Amino acid sequence: MSAKAKLYEVIINYLEKQIADGMYNNGIKLPSEADLSKLFNVSRITAQRALDELELKGIIYRKRGSGSYLVENAKSFSGTENLQAFAVHEKNIAFILPYEILGGRFSEIIQNASNVLEKYGYNMMLYNSKTNMMSERELIRKLVAADVNGVILYPQHDLESIDLLYDIWLKKFPFVVIDKKITDIPICSVYSDNFTGSYLLTKELIKNGHTKIACFYYMDINFAEVFSIRQRFFGYCTALHESNVTIENNHIINFHEKASETKTRASVLRGLLDSGVTAILTQNDYEALDLIAVCNKINIDIPGQLSIVGFDNIPQSEYSNPSLTTAEQDFSAIGKSAAEAVIAQIENKPYAAEQIIPVSIICRNSIKRL
Repeated sequence: MSAKAKLYEVIINYLEKQIADGMYNNGIKLPSEADLSKLFNVSRITAQRALDELELKGIIYRKRGSGSYLVENAKSFSGTENLQAFAVHEKNIAFILPYEILGGRFSEIIQNASNVLEKYGYNMMLYNSKTNMMSERELIRKLVAADVNGVILYPQHDLESIDLLYDIWLKKFPFVVIDKKITDIPICSVYSDNFTGSYLLTKELIKNGHTKIACFYYMDINFAEVFSIRQRFFGYCTALHESNVTIENNHIINFHEKASETKTRASVLRGLLDSGVTAILTQNDYEALDLIAVCNKINIDIPGQLSIVGFDNIPQSEYSNPSLTTAEQDFSAIGKSAAEAVIAQIENKPYAAEQIIPVSIICRNSIKRL
């Protein structure tokens, strides 16, 4: 395990090893969110995300009010060893996922893409790049060369495999990228309107009297390298600029860069409060809910002292304390549009090379009117 591994990854590795060791066969229930939270000394949101990831991989399933259980014959699609599975189908679409950045409602993308593909007689095969760029590139190369009709890719970054994607576009191979727009290549892209979502969230904060608004990220790279996060940052900046609010560099926080034994989230939050910040825009709901949990622990009142907004509208956002104001992505529409676009390319039908899926703002209780 890398020293940079996130807490939920530690939980995933622990559970996957226990599963591999046969700990949860024959209907034995996995530890609950509360159990994992206590065992690893993490928030329930972090434990929830670990279970979300395992469910998305098809390793576990959840029973409402009962718990989490191992799927019969569960397996994690881990790479090119599954290429031989194409032999049993004539019409195949590969879907490459980086599981580290997925969770919660992302399964809606997979389900709706699968429904469309099945309707037109196509089989969907899932592959996991394991958030490793070399693995992602290897999968792209081998799947395009294999007997596969098309590929849907959720890339980790929009620039890392740009050479491969340009070659794919030149060859007119049916290919769709989701969540990202590939700069300078008109390869088909399907993604949420991240700019407008962040813009509207920031405007909502300004409408409620906030002018000292921090932008909070947790990434092990420069957030400007990721298209979706970059667009959310631009939306934040544009909303501030239009409202004549100064964009202050010390209010743009990439916590990963600041993380150390002496620089905790609690100290960063207290520092923001001391500098006059009254609201925080985060990169996603998981980050927002983790910040709320930290604030609750150190007696920073949300939203009394600090308003916080997220992005995605995962199920937990409605039930946090307080409930979270967020931007809702239409994951179902992303999956449906991506599947329809790859089929259109295969069957030489018209399709839009760039498809921006609208988002909507969900106002709840995490914003205070000043």
